[in-house]
Amino acid sequence: MIFHTPIELIDFILTLAPDRFHEKILQAKPTSEDMTTTFQNALRDAYLNFTTHFQLAGDFDIVKHDHIWKALRRSIAFQSR
Repeated sequence: MIFHTPIELIDFILTLAPDRFHEKILQAKPTSEDMTTTFQNALRDAYLNFTTHFQLAGDFDIVKHDHIWKALRRSIAFQSR
């Protein structure tokens, strides 16, 4: 079953910036010794998976290994107090 859809990291970042900065972001290069790799090339295969399920954790039993695998399998994030 598919509970969420991965999105490309570059697409996500570009949506946070105005269009006039997109090309500058994509062509940005690190300040380290590797000055040939652009932001676009370095992250072309990177994806984000946002959690789509939130579960209220009422007590510590939910985070024990007996139960936590079920949450990880469904990309559930726990909300706690």
